[in-house]
Amino acid sequence: MVTEVHLDSPLVQEDLFGPLLTVEPFDDETSVLRSANVTPYGLAASVWTGDGDRAWRVAWSLQAGTVRVNGYNRSYPEMPSGGYGSSGLGRTRGIEGLEQFTELKHVHFGPSGARP
Repeated sequence: MVTEVHLDSPLVQEDLFGPLLTVEPFDDETSVLRSANVTPYGLAASVWTGDGDRAWRVAWSLQAGTVRVNGYNRSYPEMPSGGYGSSGLGRTRGIEGLEQFTELKHVHFGPSGARP
């Protein structure tokens, strides 16, 4: 167990893949959001609260590709997944995940439909 980790520590700032969990005390929503969003990474986050209004406010304010409220590690194949900032490239799953394999093109014909 590591205790008293500061926000500038690599344990908080780097995109580490666990098992690792940092628990940081906070006084209000503003300070917790500032701490959570200070990192350049944002793959996933969790909000644990019994207050539904707070859950919505905090979840929408977190800079993360997936935010789970009162749960962990649920994913759905029809929902896009990917991170914010330096976490991940693009999206996987869902329609957004398919877009990386397509090229968009717009072709417009005049009224006659014939080649110019």
